[in-house]
Amino acid sequence: MSASEVCVKLNELVADHANDFKQFRGVRKNTRRIINMQIWNAERVFPQARNCQVWAWSSGLTNYICTWQESGELEAKASHDKGVETVKQCLTEQWKSDFVQTSSGGGHTFFPAGRLKDGCFHSLF
Repeated sequence: MSASEVCVKLNELVADHANDFKQFRGVRKNTRRIINMQIWNAERVFPQARNCQVWAWSSGLTNYICTWQESGELEAKASHDKGVETVKQCLTEQWKSDFVQTSSGGGHTFFPAGRLKDGCFHSLF
C-alpha cells in the first residue's frame, strides 16, 4: 500500500471518529472481564500493523489502536519513526504529535487534533 493510499484510509478513519469508528470495526471481542470497555478487532489502516482494535470506554471515549511487532529495539524504533513520518505527511500542520515514553522503555506517539491534508503522495509505508 502506498503512502497516498494510507492517507486516504487515515482520512476515512478520522472522519469516522464521530461514529466511534464503526466503519472500521470487525468482530467484537469477549470483554466480560473488563467491565468498563468494549473491544473490536479493526481494519488495519497501516499495512505493517500487526493488530488493530477499536476500544470503546464506558466514559464515552473511543480509540483506534494499532500495534506493531519488530525483532528488536532498533527495528522497533525505526518502524515507529517511519510510521510517524508517514502520518505527518497525511496531516496538516494543525496536527501536533506528542511522544510519550513508556515505563518499559518503549513509546507511543499521539496526534491529538487537527485536519487532514487533501492529498498525500509520498514514499511507501
